[in-house]
Amino acid sequence: MPYKQAAEHRQELPSRSVPRRRPQFIPAGRIHAINADTREVACGINAAGLYVFDRDWTAGIGLNRCSACVEATGYGRPPDA
Repeated sequence: MPYKQAAEHRQELPSRSVPRRRPQFIPAGRIHAINADTREVACGINAAGLYVFDRDWTAGIGLNRCSACVEATGYGRPPDA
């Protein structure tokens, strides 16, 4: 199952003074795992109101991942867990 990142908030990246450039956003707040096919959140919360990013759930370091999503997907767990 391919999971993507879904965040409770998003943060706009600062502009690089490029004219007419679309704003770019990054996940902010708690990050959840959302199934790319079914749009179901791994921890069972409602997906409405979450910002979905085209980023693999396992990508990124230092993210505030939802512990229930980590448990449900098995991603992000230390190898000894």
